[in-house]
Amino acid sequence: MLHTVLHVVVGQSIEVDSLSLMLDLLWMIVVPSLTGVFMNEFTKGKIEVTVGRKLAPFSKLSLFFIVMINSSVIAPYIKNINWKLVSVIIVVFVLAVLGYALCLVLGHFLWKDTRIITTFLFTGGMRNIAVGVVIATTYFPPKTVMPVVFGRLFQQVLASFFNRVMEKYRSRYEVASTLKGSVTWM
Repeated sequence: MLHTVLHVVVGQSIEVDSLSLMLDLLWMIVVPSLTGVFMNEFTKGKIEVTVGRKLAPFSKLSLFFIVMINSSVIAPYIKNINWKLVSVIIVVFVLAVLGYALCLVLGHFLWKDTRIITTFLFTGGMRNIAVGVVIATTYFPPKTVMPVVFGRLFQQVLASFFNRVMEKYRSRYEVASTLKGSVTWM
C-alpha cells in the first residue's frame, strides 16, 4: 500500500522492511502503552497519584528531548528560512488545526454527549507521528522530516488550545441543556 501511494504521489518507490518497522513501532509505542495500561489497572488508578506527579517533570523533559532530537535532523534547513519552508510550516499548521476543528464540528453534529465529543476531538486531532519520523528518517532525505517535526510541535500546542475551546463548549452546551430541560418541566 505504501509503495503504491508513494509511486502515485511522488513518482518513486522505496523498499520498506515491514518487519523491522513493525518491531520498532512495537517497542516504541505498543509495549510502553500496554505497560502503562497494565500498571494503571494493577494499581486501580493509584499509580497516577503516587508516581505520576513525581514523574511528570521527567515526562515533559522526555518530550522536549524527543522533539529536540527530531529537530536536529532539520536544523540545516531552518538556517535559511525561505518561502518554501514557510509554506511547509503553514500547510502543516493548517492541517493540524483542521484535524481538531473538523472533529469538534463533526462531534457536535454526531453526538450530544460532551464526553464523547471530547474523546472524538482529541482522537482526531492528536496523531501518533512516531511512524512518520521512523519512515522519514530511515527511507528519505532529512528534509522530509520537517513536516513531521512541525506537526508534532503544533499538535501539542493545539491540544492545549482546543482543550480550552472544549471547556468553553462544554460549559455553554451544558447550560443550554439545563435550560432546555427546565423549560420542558414547565
